[in-house]
Amino acid sequence: MKTVPAVRHPLSPLAQDFLGGLPASMMTLTESNFPHIVEKFQRAWGRAQLMKNLKEELVFEKRLDRQGFPFEVANEIFAVFEYYEQHMILPPRVCMWGDIEY
Repeated sequence: MKTVPAVRHPLSPLAQDFLGGLPASMMTLTESNFPHIVEKFQRAWGRAQLMKNLKEELVFEKRLDRQGFPFEVANEIFAVFEYYEQHMILPPRVCMWGDIEY
């Protein structure tokens, strides 16, 4: 059976802006080999539940026919999640009447 190479689409302007907001070359291999993953990050960025869902999707693949990411790309993806957790997650706000988070 002949395999058809995947079609690589250029990144959307929003995804390009997203990459521009990250430290230089943080997703270089991911951008060139898996641009759809960069697009997914861009759509989820800043939305805690979407980022959690994306992490679960990328780390715990449900389709058994997948090989997973190359080691270097997986490292970039984990670095982006770590960067997000360090720079984007705000501490819970506490109510002035007690320890009620909101």
